[in-house]
Amino acid sequence: MWQIVGILSGKSFKWNHSFQESLRTTKTIIKFCEEHDRPTMPALRSFLAALEADDRDAALKAFKSIPFGGNGSFADWIPPIKFENENAEYVQVVFEAINMKWYLAATRLLDIKKTN
Repeated sequence: MWQIVGILSGKSFKWNHSFQESLRTTKTIIKFCEEHDRPTMPALRSFLAALEADDRDAALKAFKSIPFGGNGSFADWIPPIKFENENAEYVQVVFEAINMKWYLAATRLLDIKKTN
């Protein structure tokens, strides 16, 4: 019954076409950050937990607490080389690609429009 109420109220993610992409990319960016020794921001883990719990309000709150743009933002990081098959350019481009795909999936899922 709870899921039906959530779906009808528009607060459920389960039927949104961006849900699976957001879930996969959130897990991927967390994994990449962990493998490359970046402390994962608690808000990113909160965002994942909210997705898994189908809690739109908590996901929106967690996402909006992540700093985007400028010095000290989430994307303001140069991942170190951690594996034999990596070089500096590779890890930077992979991080940027994962970050952009994750950001776009999350903003589509949460229906966030850029205001500027």
